[in-house]
Amino acid sequence: MLDLYTAVLGLLILLPMVGRFFFPYFWLDLKNIIAYLVVGYRCHRYMQSTPPITLLEIFLAKVKKYSNKPLILFEDEVYSYQDIDRYSNQIARVLKDYVGLKEEDTIAVFFKTSPSYLSVFIGLSKIGCTMACINYNIRLKSLIHALKTCKAKVLLSTPDLKDAIEDVLPTLNDEGICVFYLSDDSPTEGVEPLLKQIKLSSAESVPFSFRANVTAKSVCLYIFTSGTTGLPKAATISQKKAIMGSHLFYLSGVHNKDVVYCPLPLYHSAGFLGLVATINRGRHKRPGTLLSIIPFWFVPGHEGKIGMAAIRLKDGCPFDGKKLFIHTKDYLPSYAIPRFIRIQEKLEITGTFKQCKTQLVSDGFNPATISDPLFFLDDSEKNYIPLTEEIYCSILENKRKL
Repeated sequence: MLDLYTAVLGLLILLPMVGRFFFPYFWLDLKNIIAYLVVGYRCHRYMQSTPPITLLEIFLAKVKKYSNKPLILFEDEVYSYQDIDRYSNQIARVLKDYVGLKEEDTIAVFFKTSPSYLSVFIGLSKIGCTMACINYNIRLKSLIHALKTCKAKVLLSTPDLKDAIEDVLPTLNDEGICVFYLSDDSPTEGVEPLLKQIKLSSAESVPFSFRANVTAKSVCLYIFTSGTTGLPKAATISQKKAIMGSHLFYLSGVHNKDVVYCPLPLYHSAGFLGLVATINRGRHKRPGTLLSIIPFWFVPGHEGKIGMAAIRLKDGCPFDGKKLFIHTKDYLPSYAIPRFIRIQEKLEITGTFKQCKTQLVSDGFNPATISDPLFFLDDSEKNYIPLTEEIYCSILENKRKL
């Protein structure tokens, strides 16, 4: 009997070791499967509730729990859960009472990333309306097509996009689409500013009756493709899909003390998904406004490819080659360190916020033909120094090794 107990004990000791050897990810996989099942059950229970528990209800619960906790960090500004809640109440009242939106109407949002993006979304949710996230890079035919596709009743924009608005305003008027600016004043005739009305409206809670008909199948969002292969196409995000997407960070192991940095625009599906997932986990999010990309090309006389980072500097921020050299050495693997830096006033991007690399590769790194400031990584000086024609020629003549 003792031998039997010894054999069983030995087997129990060896079993985890054998399992770890043959099935090294078993426990991790089991943990993830359980997490997916929990999320699936939770989302199903939310949608089966009467009324359904939507993203808005989750947000309002977080407002009660984390009233003064930061939700949005944008540049030097900080917005708490309560700040967004109260501002969204003001927006909701103006859109319903002044603009005349009704439950299930669609409003297209056409402006750049800002804290107002979330406030408008929450405000629309409070009156049972749908938000269409319009890529602010599209123009003319693509813009009109996107608005027609989602059957938008109202287009909300900002004065910095007035040229795009004025190009299509006559068509929008013919289609019966009202246009407003989220600003104090309007530089465009026929477009009314709403910000003064919003500031004067009540910040008290919006009655549930304004959204009483929202169901699991109600449309929460329209998010559009980039339109690079044709006209933009709308992806319909229902309340059910939105609530499932909001559990992204729960499955990813992100904690409520983490800060989520988002360099994507909020009209992008991943950018907005990160935003709603941030709300669900009760953490704060920092939207980003800086983008850089490294195109690669062949340099005559050298093996392999060399990289250049095309960047846009923050306003008032000078280029510091020594600091950048230290930063790249500390944080980037050697193969990813750009040998050249090109400073641009504006970065050309696609509709899905990807850098347009074709022209950059075509331009190369000749300072005689490129008007933008160019810098070269000099390892001996531990600095990014201005790329002169002399340095350029020495590279082509293989006198300077890269």
